[in-house]
Amino acid sequence: VQEMENVLIRPASPEDAPSILWMIQLIAEYEKEPYEPKLTRKEFLRDGFGEEKYFSALVVELKTGIPLVEEERRNSSTEMPSSSMERNERLIGYVLYFSRYSSWRGRMLHIEDLFVKEPYRGNGIGSQLMKECAKVAMSRGCHRMSWEVLDWNVDAIRLYKRIGGTLVHDWLCVRLVEDDLKRFAAAETNQTGTMLADVMIREANAADVPSLLWLIQLDSEHHEEPHEVVIGEKELLGDGFGEEKYFSALVVELKPGASPVEEAVSQDFPSSRLKPNSNQRIVGHAIYYHRYSTWKGRVLHVAGLFVREPYRGKGIGIQLMRECAKIAVAKDCPRMCWEVKKANSTALKFYDKIGSTCLPEWVIVRLVGEALSAFANS
Repeated sequence: VQEMENVLIRPASPEDAPSILWMIQLIAEYEKEPYEPKLTRKEFLRDGFGEEKYFSALVVELKTGIPLVEEERRNSSTEMPSSSMERNERLIGYVLYFSRYSSWRGRMLHIEDLFVKEPYRGNGIGSQLMKECAKVAMSRGCHRMSWEVLDWNVDAIRLYKRIGGTLVHDWLCVRLVEDDLKRFAAAETNQTGTMLADVMIREANAADVPSLLWLIQLDSEHHEEPHEVVIGEKELLGDGFGEEKYFSALVVELKPGASPVEEAVSQDFPSSRLKPNSNQRIVGHAIYYHRYSTWKGRVLHVAGLFVREPYRGKGIGIQLMRECAKIAVAKDCPRMCWEVKKANSTALKFYDKIGSTCLPEWVIVRLVGEALSAFANS
């Protein structure tokens, strides 16, 4: 529990669900999409306080004896009785967060929602909520804390810059949702002109870690950022196949008897650069994990999808995406999402073709490395 002069910041409890759900609705109204939240109380309690947790949350509560701001008292009295019966009007803000994973850098903490009721803004509560999340990130061994902001929300952007956040303008958020997601997952890939008969897509295991790391390095070179990969085999092994899993992965492997593409070994696996124990018959991978939307619930996030150059254009990438979509549907996720470089026109055309939507109005914000540590300890 973190104490400020007039408020307490504490972990959310199941009893706080009605209050948090109401504040989620207030966010939707502020973002001009009041009809978008579909999350039910039952789903919220299941996913935040059940056996399989998809998120954590902190709430801000007025201390005993501190009166409501007059404007807040008026707002509370005019709200629908059905929504206010179980709510605690002394809860004036919250933050909801969860773990994410970068295939280049490892563990991250993501802030999905941060909200303080309007009469209580400007008193440092929002900054303190972010600082509490930064402390959680550091305690979990995260290298980065991230969130997203609408490009017209200048007040929030000003705050994020002040605390050391970096706005990432060259990446886009992409979503495949509801009926489009189910349709894509259920469709059959046309195998004409593909290599799908020669490969199998399976769950990765611990023995695949050297190959995964090599594919991750190839991916960074493809994006012309080879020095951005700082993760090692030990981190991948522990985070993907240890007691506490931060990600799952699929790999694409040539079937027994299937011949490699002739130029593959010379093109991206010269012997001088081949990682020890790498399996040259693994030609692609997808890394994914679950995140959470306070409007829609469970979300499957594809953190990395890569197919080696000689095997592209042969149906493997779209089949990997489809396998991820099947997992999303099986896990009761109404949304699958990922990020893409704005300059990657080939990928953008492909994503448009499968029915996904790019969100240019949402800007990714990151607090990384020393800036994250400095903010957490300030």
